[in-house]
Amino acid sequence: MLLCLVLSAVLAGACLLRAEDDGQVRQRIETLQAENARLAAALEERRLQGDQDRANREQLMRRIDAMSAEIKKLKTELAFFRQQKPGK
Repeated sequence: MLLCLVLSAVLAGACLLRAEDDGQVRQRIETLQAENARLAAALEERRLQGDQDRANREQLMRRIDAMSAEIKKLKTELAFFRQQKPGK
């Protein structure tokens, strides 16, 4: 009878420890899920910022190309006008 009582107490203690461990595991999982969500949001924000930076860079390169072409055209026109003799 005493043995059954001791075994019951040991089993009850083991169940209590198991319940505490389960609670800690659940809490750890919740913490990790929250951290994962935060990191995923930060990653998405950085990805969007990278996309925006890339688009801005491409637009600036197109503007530089257009302005370079305009400068080349204006230099050609300037050279033409400089070759013209006054009075013609």
